Amino acid sequence: MRCRTGYAAPFRLVEAFQQQVGTSRLLWWTSRQVIAFSTFIEGAAVIHMPRVLKLSVCSLAAMLSLTCKEAAAQFLAPTVTGSNSASSSSWLGGAHAGYNWQQGMLLYGVEADFQATHLNSTMNGGLRYTPPVANQADFAGTLASIDWYGTLRGRVGATIGSFMLYVTGGVAYGNVDLNSTLRAFGLTTYAQTLQPKIGGVVGAGGEYLLKPNVMLTFQYQFVDLGRVDIASSASSVLCCSTINQSATVRAQFQAAMVGLSFRFAPDGSGSPWAGGYAGGHVGGAWGDDASALYNGFVQLN
Repeated sequence: MRCRTGYAAPFRLVEAFQQQVGTSRLLWWTSRQVIAFSTFIEGAAVIHMPRVLKLSVCSLAAMLSLTCKEAAAQFLAPTVTGSNSASSSSWLGGAHAGYNWQQGMLLYGVEADFQATHLNSTMNGGLRYTPPVANQADFAGTLASIDWYGTLRGRVGATIGSFMLYVTGGVAYGNVDLNSTLRAFGLTTYAQTLQPKIGGVVGAGGEYLLKPNVMLTFQYQFVDLGRVDIASSASSVLCCSTINQSATVRAQFQAAMVGLSFRFAPDGSGSPWAGGYAGGHVGGAWGDDASALYNGFVQLN
């Protein structure tokens, strides 16, 4: 049905009244006035009824159109958000080798080591929808992992009989893997990076002489391989949907180890600590803090 231009004044009156009383009260007022006017003119000026009905129908159509647009904007545009965080712990095992010099009680030297480990910080789920929906196909998952690392360090310590205590520090290196997947609104986005990283290590330890050339070792390390970031997004080809994700891992972790060292190259000084040595160790590691953010939306207009 068309609304003629001759009804512009009633429409302006409807708009002004709508601003004052709101859409719901205007609908009630319009229907009441149509009924009252119909009752008033019954048996008299029946010729005016079609015009009143046209005005009422046009007013209702305009108001319903506005109301539906507002409802669509407020209630029919789905969004998704989410966040995750995790850290990990793991075994480790490796080998070490080094060389010591000793002057009196003072001992100093260099040591290199290499460890295998399985630090996997895994995160799954965490998606929240507005309005709430249940879609079993949607998924969010992020994984940060360190499978090996090594160090090259200096050591400075002091010997007390069969015991030796030291502090250590130097360079650390390793591979940091970070990958993340987000699936929502029929879209999937994936990102991954595997980066060799160089950082630093500090620590402390002690050794005990089991035999003249055999040492029981204890060591603690704090390793920092830096930070790794990834991000990705996907949009539907035709229209409407977009999803985004970002993930970060702080490749910092701590390690505690116990092992055995065998002195194989004495320097001829008679010191039980001086010379070259090599051995193996086992222990545990913990840390590798990771986090992820997810979001997406459906654009309706």
